[in-house]
Amino acid sequence: MVDHARVLVLGDGDLSFSAALHESAPDLRMVATTFESREELLRRYACAHEHIAALEEAGAIVLHEVDATRLQTFSGGDGTFQRIIFNFPYQAFGGIKGLRRLLGQFFEGARLLLSLDGCIEVALCAGQGGTSLDGARGWAGSWRVPLLAARAQLALICVEPWVPPKAHRFHYRPMREPGNKDSFGGGGGKAFPTDGALLHRLRHCPRPQLAPRGTRAEALYGTLYGQRLQAAAQALTMNLPEAQWQSETPLPSFPGLAGSRSPSLRHREEKGLLGQPPYRKLSVPCTEGALVDAVAGMAKIPAEQLRWVADQGQRCLEVLVQRPDFTPCFPATIRVPKEDWLRLCWCEDSAVEVSERGMEFDLEVLAMLQLNFRDRRQLALRPPLAMCQCLFFHDLRVVGEVAETKIMDIIYQVCGPEILLEAFELEEVDGVPEGQRHWRLFFASVASALDEQTAYGAYQAVREAVRAAEMTLC
Repeated sequence: MVDHARVLVLGDGDLSFSAALHESAPDLRMVATTFESREELLRRYACAHEHIAALEEAGAIVLHEVDATRLQTFSGGDGTFQRIIFNFPYQAFGGIKGLRRLLGQFFEGARLLLSLDGCIEVALCAGQGGTSLDGARGWAGSWRVPLLAARAQLALICVEPWVPPKAHRFHYRPMREPGNKDSFGGGGGKAFPTDGALLHRLRHCPRPQLAPRGTRAEALYGTLYGQRLQAAAQALTMNLPEAQWQSETPLPSFPGLAGSRSPSLRHREEKGLLGQPPYRKLSVPCTEGALVDAVAGMAKIPAEQLRWVADQGQRCLEVLVQRPDFTPCFPATIRVPKEDWLRLCWCEDSAVEVSERGMEFDLEVLAMLQLNFRDRRQLALRPPLAMCQCLFFHDLRVVGEVAETKIMDIIYQVCGPEILLEAFELEEVDGVPEGQRHWRLFFASVASALDEQTAYGAYQAVREAVRAAEMTLC
C-alpha cells in the first residue's frame, strides 16, 4: 500500500470497513462513502456514529448519498485516487442482469476517478466473478467481471482471497442485515457468505488497436524481448558448460504465437506463416537425457513435462506449458485446451548422437520456461499483465480454393500480436461443408482491455482484407 495514497471507499454500509482500514493504515487520505443518507445510516446502524466520529477525527472525509453507479457526477475532493474500493456490491432487484449492470456502471465511472498508477478493488463472494478461480459456478451465472471491466477499458490483473483489515473496529455488520441477501439464493433471506470471497484488482488499460500495415516485429518487440531471449540461452548453457551456440538470434519478421496449434519451424518455413522464428543452433556434447535434465533444472520443472517425439523426419523435444487463465466470453461449446505441448528444440532424426548433429532451439519457448510465462507475447511486456484474459473466437469462411499462406498472412498482418492469440484452419471433421475453407481466429490480449466489440472489429477487418484480395466469403 502506498503511503499517503488517496483512497475512495464506496457503499460501506455502517462504515466499519473504512474505520478499520484507516486504523490499520493511518497515512491514507481517505474518502469514505455510503449509499444511504446520514439520517438513514444513523437510524439503521447504531454503531455508525462511532465510525463517523473516528474517521473525521483522523482527517478522513465522510460523504453520504453517493451512488457507485453514477460516479461520473462524483465531486468528493479534487484529483484522482490511487485505490477505489467497492466491497460486495449488491442490489435487491434486477436479478443477475441487474447486478452486472450495477458493476458495469461502477467500472465506467470509477475509471474516470482512477490515477494512472491506481487500481480498483472489488470484493465478491466466491463464484460471482466468473474467472477460473471462482469454481464451478460457470460463466453463464456469474457477474462476468473480466468482460465488464474490459468494456470500461480496465484489465483484471489479480484475483486473490479477500482479507479484511486487521483492526478491532471491523465486524462488517452490513453483511448480516436482513436487506443484504445472498445473490445466489435471491430473496430467501439468507445472509450472503464472505467465506472464500475473492478480491478482484483492476487497472486502466486502453483498448488495443489493429496493427498498422507494414509494422515489423522489431517495432513491436523491443529491447526487453531480446534481453529475455539472451538470458534464457545463457541460463541453459550454465547447466551444460561445454555447450556452444553456433549462430546468432535473428528477430522474427512476425512473432510466434502460443497455442496448441502453433506451427513447428519446418511448417513455418514451408508455409511462410510467421516468418523466421528466433532460434539458435546448439552443439550439445551430451545425451538426450542430459539435455532434458539441463532444461528441467534451468526452468525448475519436472522432467515429466518434457518428451522426445519423432515428427516428419525430425527428432523433437517438446515441453508441456500451461495456458493462460482465459475467460472464454462465449457459450462453452468449444473446449479451450488448458495446456500445450510446445516444441522446444529439434534436429534431423537419425541415430547420431546429439553432440554430432546439434539442436535447433526455439528461444521464445526457452525464455517462457525460464520466466514461467504462458504466452509468447508476454516476452515483450513488463507487468502488470492481464491475469484472466477475455477470450473470443470468430470463424472465417471462404468459398473455393484459396492459398493457405495468403489467408494466414492476411490474418496476422491485419490483427497483429496484441489482439490475435492464434489462428488455424478447421478440418473436415470439424464440420466444414464441401467447397468451403474455414479458419478459426482466437482473440485475447495480454496487456490491453479487449472486449467483444474490439474483437469483432478485428474479425471484420480481416473479412474486408480477404474480400479486397478478391476471395469470396461465405
